[in-house]
Amino acid sequence: MRPYKGLSLAGILSLSLFVLLVAPAHSRETYISQEVFRAPWGSDPGQFGLIPEAEGVGPQSLCLDPQGDIYVLDLVNRQVQVFTALGGFLRQMPFGILAHDLCLGSDGELYLLAPYHGMVEKLDPQGRVEVRWPISPQIGLIDGIETISGQVTLRTAQQREHTLADVKGPLDPDRQLREVRMGLGGLDPTRRYKTQWVNDHMGLVHFLDAQGQKLREVRVTTGDVLGSLVFLGADGNGNVYLRAETFAPGWKVRQTVRKYSPDGTLTADFELPADGFTYIYRNLRVHQNGDLYQLFTDPEGVRVLRWHAAPETEEGRR
Repeated sequence: MRPYKGLSLAGILSLSLFVLLVAPAHSRETYISQEVFRAPWGSDPGQFGLIPEAEGVGPQSLCLDPQGDIYVLDLVNRQVQVFTALGGFLRQMPFGILAHDLCLGSDGELYLLAPYHGMVEKLDPQGRVEVRWPISPQIGLIDGIETISGQVTLRTAQQREHTLADVKGPLDPDRQLREVRMGLGGLDPTRRYKTQWVNDHMGLVHFLDAQGQKLREVRVTTGDVLGSLVFLGADGNGNVYLRAETFAPGWKVRQTVRKYSPDGTLTADFELPADGFTYIYRNLRVHQNGDLYQLFTDPEGVRVLRWHAAPETEEGRR
């Protein structure tokens, strides 16, 4: 390549480096947290049970309805506690199984997952038990329960989804084995997702179609040691949320959430506070509007945080 008139090759390289350094990078959203509510340990309405032995057992999971009401599974007190989007206590819904995860149906019904009992329990919107049915014992490494496109699905650590119930009702264990899809789904039934740990500093997220065929592949890199990469969910606009667990120098554990646009562009990256006081089966949920809710415990009790994108300011737009 011939150098530009009046510029040496070294000058051209210096100019190119300057352009790379000053060229505006893709701006990322800033996420901030807001405490929705705080509740003490105890057994009264609006309080949560705690077993301090065996690393601490307390609330296990949370889920959200379209209006933003928050359902928290209180394992020790054997009840689901419901709070408004502003944190006001609404009601309790007792249950009788050793449930660890929960999800809501489109008509307000509640599904409880008891993986150690191998069972699902369905409650109507008033909290009455409608039906219980078994999970196939051949489905291993159970990782959670979801409702997607009118179906109740069981997620596994192999990132597969087994259908547990459809619009006609619960499926028997044999059908649960047959009704399986690769990858994990979100609100859009035409898209599925799968994460992959590659090495200590890189993972992948695969964007799939409804049949599990790969549409695109996005690299997730970190300077720390990558421990795990987990798909959290997708919002109503198709944005994808991942949780990366990494180990900083000194083996300090960090958990970060990464948000990707539907085309795979990283649009946000923020760190979560540690939540190690009690064991929590599932501590994060993505609302359809893109907010994330974190179930967090400390010695004083239970907190729920809402993570949302900070409003863009004139300063940030310049």
